Amino acid sequence: MFAVVLSGIMQAWIAVSIKKFGHHLHPLSMNLLPMVIAGISMLVIAFFTEDLSTLNFNQNAYLSIIYLAFFGSVVTFTSFYWLIKHVNLVILSLVAFITPIVALVLGYFFMTKYFQQDTLSAQHWFLQEFSGPIWVIFLN
Repeated sequence: MFAVVLSGIMQAWIAVSIKKFGHHLHPLSMNLLPMVIAGISMLVIAFFTEDLSTLNFNQNAYLSIIYLAFFGSVVTFTSFYWLIKHVNLVILSLVAFITPIVALVLGYFFMTKYFQQDTLSAQHWFLQEFSGPIWVIFLN
């Protein structure tokens, strides 16, 4: 639990610092070095800890890696850092709460997934509890 709270504090500190002091930074420049370091580190760690004989690289594997690297990392984090500079941080932080609800609704409409009663109850509770503060933020 401590690690979860600490990660939230660290993310909030970084977001506020970028909003306050990072106007001159380009969103891509904030991503390039950390992603290169993380990519190289993970490749080295995987080389020593994973069973390389079970690897099966085919066209689908390569396309998946390219797709996830581009859309799941570069586009996502670049747009997030751009939004930090242009949107209220409180509203931006609500993305973590809204995304699961949007994913469930899209799954219902496009993938014929069905809601369970506890899922509907949780969505209803969340929207009821947070809709008031969200509208106050939007209106200010």
